[in-house]
Amino acid sequence: MTRKGHHFRALNSVGRAQVKQACLILSIACNVIVLLCLLMLELETYYGDFNVLSSRRNLGESRPVGEQSSVRFLDAHQSTSTPIMQPPTQRYVIIRDIPVLLTRSHVTFSEYERLKRYRPPYGWANVSFEDVAAAAEHFNGMLHRSLLNVSQGGAPVRCAVVGNGGTLRGSGKGKEIDAHDFTFRVNAAIVKDFEGDVGTRTSFYFHTVTTLKNSLRSARKYGFVEVPNTTETVYVDIPTFKRDYLFMDAVLSWKPVQKGEDTSKSPPGLFGYRPKASRFRMLHPDFLSYLKHRWLNSTRGYGRFEAIYRPSTGAVALLTAVHVCDVTNAYGFITKTWRNYTNHYYEDTFQKFTFFVNHDFNMEIKLWDDLDRAGIISLYRGNITEG
Repeated sequence: MTRKGHHFRALNSVGRAQVKQACLILSIACNVIVLLCLLMLELETYYGDFNVLSSRRNLGESRPVGEQSSVRFLDAHQSTSTPIMQPPTQRYVIIRDIPVLLTRSHVTFSEYERLKRYRPPYGWANVSFEDVAAAAEHFNGMLHRSLLNVSQGGAPVRCAVVGNGGTLRGSGKGKEIDAHDFTFRVNAAIVKDFEGDVGTRTSFYFHTVTTLKNSLRSARKYGFVEVPNTTETVYVDIPTFKRDYLFMDAVLSWKPVQKGEDTSKSPPGLFGYRPKASRFRMLHPDFLSYLKHRWLNSTRGYGRFEAIYRPSTGAVALLTAVHVCDVTNAYGFITKTWRNYTNHYYEDTFQKFTFFVNHDFNMEIKLWDDLDRAGIISLYRGNITEG
């Protein structure tokens, strides 16, 4: 073979070696990219789809929260005998790293050990890990990470939060309420025959097992015989006591409640036959504790009422909207003129508003007034001028 042929063979050998080396490098690079993608997917699965917080709506994205973020409220609550007073400039500052919704990824042994140190409402002191995990197992999809599930960068999200107060009776606010992007309702959310005053839409129905059953019992005579059920309705559970975890697991597993005060022989059918988990959300106990100790930190949360005090269902719904919506308008909430209105808009005769020891409605009156004047919410105050 000529010297030239040997030269070409040598060049070919070098070329093949370079190609093999390039292929090896490319293969390694591809594997690294795949591993990075898997890592990002794993992190997203654990932390949720949590984007840069350019607007309030993103606070609806749910992710685990570091112990320091949430414990500062719970520990301060446990170690003092008076409410933690915030300076006026900080009192209504939204803390962005507290998860709004509970998902399966939040229920770890370490998180359970942290939260079981605290008593109800909202603590896990009397709830087993198995019961919490069984309920949270149903909240494991992409939809369960966010309350609103709206695209980032769109128009401001407008939310109407509709209480059941007498200020709505004869208000004519129905069309205005329905014109919002989302409508939040609570308790005996009666729409039939009151569409002109309260609207027709129910995007989110907030409840505890207690408020749900009490509303169905007390307002049945007014027409509240079943929970709102439209094509857009999502049910938001406020886990307050052990029964909430047991009940929601039974609802979504379609099995009887096997222990506790709601024990039954058949699956609870309050949400219909075999309801889909995609239509349910559960608020995170850290978020609820944050609302209680930061936004409605009442003296009733200390001393003899400590074990029962909690924000009203309407307060939880309204403050949740404040955290996830860009614009929040409140209707049917208690105001300074509560004496001039019947308790609920659906009552045929005048009924005086009832104050309960487990809520601090005087504080809620002041909070709604403050938030309205600060431009954080817009509060419908009824058609009677405040004195």
